[in-house]
Order: sequence, then C-alpha cells, then structure tokens
Amino acid sequence: MRISSFWKVHGSQLFGLTGGCDRLGKDTLAPGLEQAVMRKLTGDPHDRDSETYRRLIAPHIYDALLRTALTVAAKHPVVLDAPFLEVIRQAARACVPLSVQMLARSGISSVPPLSTVWLGCPAEQIRSRMIARGAERDNPKLADWPPESASPLTLPARNRKAGHPRGPRSGKRKSGRRARRNSA
Repeated sequence: MRISSFWKVHGSQLFGLTGGCDRLGKDTLAPGLEQAVMRKLTGDPHDRDSETYRRLIAPHIYDALLRTALTVAAKHPVVLDAPFLEVIRQAARACVPLSVQMLARSGISSVPPLSTVWLGCPAEQIRSRMIARGAERDNPKLADWPPESASPLTLPARNRKAGHPRGPRSGKRKSGRRARRNSA
C-alpha cells in the first residue's frame, strides 16, 4: 500500500506520536450524536453528503472540533484529523490562509500558533481506500462515484498565493507526499 492512500488518518497519528501531541478527529468527536441526529432528520444515520448534513450538522461539528482543539492546544500540542473542506473553500473565497480562516471561525481570541497541512492523493486512491475501509458512511459516495464535483478532491485554490485570483497559498509542497503547510 502506498503511503498516500492512508495518509490522512495514519499521517495524523504519526504527527501525534512523533510530536507528543494529542489527536482529535472529526470522525471520533461525536459519531453517536451525528448518527442519532441524521437518523432523525434524514432516516440515514451515516448521511454525511446531504444538504441537510452540510447545512445543519457539519458547521457545528467542525466549530466544536476547532474550539476543543484550540482550547487543549493552549496547554498541550494537538493534531486535528478532518478534511475541513468548507473552511478551505471559505479561506479561498476570502483570499486568506487556511490557518487565518480557522482562527477566525473558532471565535477564540487567544490561541497558540496554528499550522495547517494539506495531505492529498489522487481520487482513485481515495476511492480504493474507502472500499478497503468498508465504512457504511462511505456507501453513498461510492455509489455515486465519480463525485459530481471533483473540487473536494482537487481544490486548486489551496496552492495559490493570497491575493491571486484563484485564492490563498496554503504552503510549500513537500516532495513525495503532496502535503502542504501553512502557519499563522
């Protein structure tokens, strides 16, 4: 298996272990709450792709994850494991670095230094990883593959300089890993 096919979760675990950091993940923050609410709202406890989820649930999950991480990070290093796709889109629209957008969104005024890292891989590796993972929450994505929009997988705005028409630059490319880093 190539490293990029499992880099998001295993990469965050590696960063956490080697840096002495705690790891907080979107998928482990409140899965029972997400499932119970989505079962009630849409009938599908694993729905993470509907407009209902994106509008009513995801913003609160991501905000809670950010606030929790920044609160803990005031005393101890933290690694976050989440795609933050909407936050990335907001940063691109505002032409600001991702870390700046995350800090603004958190609502916390006094925060430790924040670095962001983009870990990416080709869409087909993402698909292979979802198949191998066998998680029920991936079934809607796999049934509708390829995604109707490649933007969540490719997000070209992530590697542009702030002020450039295509959006902010999120950092330098790390050779061989397609990782991108940005500090605020």
